[in-house]
Amino acid sequence: MAARGARAAACDARNRESERTTDMRCLACGAEMHLIAVAPDKTMMVPGYEEHTFECSGCHDHVRRLVFIPRAIGPLTSERMQLPPAGLQTRDQDKTAEGASPRAVRAGPPIKAIHVFGMLIVIALAGAMITSIQAPKGPVGDQGPPGPKGPQGDAGLPGTASGIRIVRSNCDETTCAVKCGENEMLLTAYCGPKRNSAVTPTERTAACSSRAPANNPLVAVCAQMASP
Repeated sequence: MAARGARAAACDARNRESERTTDMRCLACGAEMHLIAVAPDKTMMVPGYEEHTFECSGCHDHVRRLVFIPRAIGPLTSERMQLPPAGLQTRDQDKTAEGASPRAVRAGPPIKAIHVFGMLIVIALAGAMITSIQAPKGPVGDQGPPGPKGPQGDAGLPGTASGIRIVRSNCDETTCAVKCGENEMLLTAYCGPKRNSAVTPTERTAACSSRAPANNPLVAVCAQMASP
């Protein structure tokens, strides 16, 4: 009778698990998963686990899951402890057998019931851990709106003027020389498109060696000198 009740409880648990897992969806294509095979699992330390194999109705991919099937526990048999006779006393009539007081004799704890209760706690904790570990990962949510714009930074230091000036002059029969300002100095100068070398008589003037068309135009670069 107890074995028939245990089988019925296991069948009901399996049916409930099958109804719950029919809502499973394939992570690859989203189609419904069907239970195709059930086998007892021998890798767990506690009994009651089964390996369920599911097949995708769309892409036919297979997924295996460990499912805990609770088993019915038969009625606990209570065993009476036989206490020693209260009349066992020593010669001095003050102590009972083995030097213990008569009031110290008590019944032992129900060891079998404690063992079964501990096994139930272990099975429940293991089932909760496996369910939390093997739960399918949900889809990634949409990206949220952009955050508010941050405050504007401090203004930078003002830049200094370059003080560089380019002077350009025609090199013909009338003139072929350039001159920088009084507070400027000549950096470089060249003559014509081929950049022929120019003559620098002073630190602020430049001229071409000849007034040929090949030396036209005359270009000089002047730099402003810092005031003392």
